[in-house]
Formats: sequence, C-alpha cells, structure tokens
Amino acid sequence: MNTIPQPWRFQLDRHDDPQPPAPPAPAPEPAPEPATDPADKPLGPAGEKALEEWKRRAKEAETAAKAAADRVREFEDRDKSELEKAQAAAERATREAETFRTELARTRILAEHGLSEADAEFLPAGSEDEMRAAAARLAGRLAAATPPKTGPRPDPSQGSGRPVTPTDYRTAPKDDVKAKLRELGVRSYK
Repeated sequence: MNTIPQPWRFQLDRHDDPQPPAPPAPAPEPAPEPATDPADKPLGPAGEKALEEWKRRAKEAETAAKAAADRVREFEDRDKSELEKAQAAAERATREAETFRTELARTRILAEHGLSEADAEFLPAGSEDEMRAAAARLAGRLAAATPPKTGPRPDPSQGSGRPVTPTDYRTAPKDDVKAKLRELGVRSYK
C-alpha cells in the first residue's frame, strides 16, 4: 500500500481557506443529576419540615375549597324545588352541548375547506353559515397568496402505460436474472 501523499489525489481534509479551521469547542459538562438518595436532603431538617407543612396546608386548602363550592351549591339549591334543580341542570347541559356542537361544526368546516386548526381563530363565533362564508373567504385568500407549483408536469404519453410489478431478484430463478441482465445490456464475465 502506498503511504506517500500524492498531491494530485482528492483529499477530504484539504481546505483552500487561508486560515486553518478552529479546533472544536470542548463539550459542555453535563449537568449533575439531582440527588435521588433519600438520605441526601439538600433543604436540611428545617426546610423539609417547612415543605411538609406547606404540602399539608395546600391539601387542606384544596379540600376546604371543594367543600365551600359544594356548600354554596347546596345553599343555592336549598331554596329551589326539584323541578328548578332539574331545569338548572338541563340548562347547564344545553350550554355544554351547544358549545360542543359549535366546536364540531368549526372542525368540520375547517376540514371541508382544507384549513388547519391554527386558522380556526379567524372564523367568527356566530352561526354555521357565517363560519362557512368566512372559511371560504379565508381559503380563497390563502390559495391566492400561495404561488402555484412550477415545474414540469408529467407527460402521460411517456412510459409503458402498464403497471410494473417489482421483481425480487434475490429469490428469482437464475435464468430470469440472466435474461433481465441481458435485456439491460449487462454482460457477466463468468
């Protein structure tokens, strides 16, 4: 093997830059992993005690807030008859259903006009017809703003016109492989 450098050969490490490339910067040190040992407590005993107290108070406050909300609903419902309670629940369910219907219509309209979820903010919160009109205008503007693709169009007159089924020549008979190679103009030296 020839180990003498030959100037006429292409070298991948050769650069025509007047200055040699700067050496690569050292990799930053990885951040130390947080201590997972339960014996290692960076807060100290006073910090741990304060953290436990804070967690206990947060749980108490959450429980108290839920109880207060239930009590408020109980006071509101106390003066209502069963019929009024059922009507209030029905109104709540109707509002939720209307919200879901609007969102469903918005999603369908976006899909019909080929718009993305990000374009939903440009649709009005009105009726379905208003959303359709706005989506049509938006899709038209986006289509006009997008330049048409330039490039050669495929010529249907070219090609064989029949579907080509790929052949796996690793498992094909040797005679078929040799015939295909001859067809392509490949000669073997065996």
